[in-house]
Amino acid sequence: MTTTISRVGFIGLGDQGGPMAEAIAERGFALHVWARRPASLSAVERIPHTVHRTVAELGASAELIGLCLRDDADIWDVLDGQGLLAAVASGTIIVNHGTGDPAEAVRLGEHVARAGGV
Repeated sequence: MTTTISRVGFIGLGDQGGPMAEAIAERGFALHVWARRPASLSAVERIPHTVHRTVAELGASAELIGLCLRDDADIWDVLDGQGLLAAVASGTIIVNHGTGDPAEAVRLGEHVARAGGV
């Protein structure tokens, strides 16, 4: 089975995530972003993108979502506290680019899979 992805969400537009999001849009994907702080949006100001008011809005609009957040607590907050997992369609791919605890990454992956994400 081949899946074509055209809409990519990205959360975490800091020093690492900003250039990653920029590269996604430069490759022709429709980039959807959410930022906790409006100033973080400057990382994508030169490229086409759609800003979402909430994490859940972003989750409902993307087929693949990249997370590049500061720590594991922030990832859990985005997934559950702010409703990302509740908003994504079944089969949505969520990629954690963070540098947290590897054991926690396994727990996060299992949690996402139970919720219907990939």
